[in-house]
Amino acid sequence: MASAQIPPRLDGDTLVLRDPRAIRALAHPVRLAVIDELPDVTVERTATELAEAAGITPSAMSYHLHSLERFGIVVRGASRTDGRDRPWRRVGRHLSFDSGHASNDVATRMAFIDQMLTQLRHGWEDVFRSEQKDSRALLSRERIWLTPDEIQQLTEILNDAPERYVDRRDPAARPEGAIDMELTWSLLPAPRSTSD
Repeated sequence: MASAQIPPRLDGDTLVLRDPRAIRALAHPVRLAVIDELPDVTVERTATELAEAAGITPSAMSYHLHSLERFGIVVRGASRTDGRDRPWRRVGRHLSFDSGHASNDVATRMAFIDQMLTQLRHGWEDVFRSEQKDSRALLSRERIWLTPDEIQQLTEILNDAPERYVDRRDPAARPEGAIDMELTWSLLPAPRSTSD
């Protein structure tokens, strides 16, 4: 008998995933593409629009959307004109994992991280292979020491920084010369060294 589903929790604008199956559901390139195409709770896209962006058929996209819906990651929006192709939107601007939940195992979380890192690696491969060798691409790593309060403050700053650019998914809102960029950041405890 399958164990009961653990519902996500909405904490402000962050959807906290507590069920390992929800995290596993995200560990797929198409589903991560859905999250990219729905950057905010105000942005809605139909399965057809999302399928085109991900390079798959609308019926295949529908399958992925229903999987994300089952775990509370996306919901259906209000019907457009004829009601046949209803839009979808995400729940919460940000996603996080409840790492304190007993059943939230390492293998499940690593499947998601592996998928994110694979996408990041492919992005860098594209940059290195491009003829322009785009110098605007940036990879930076710093080691810093923070108190728990400072970790919270920095997390809020990093989460809020891209907000002013999110509306530019609409081509009419983009200034001339705007380039499609992807922002990825992580904040991790540094590995312990013998000098610590």
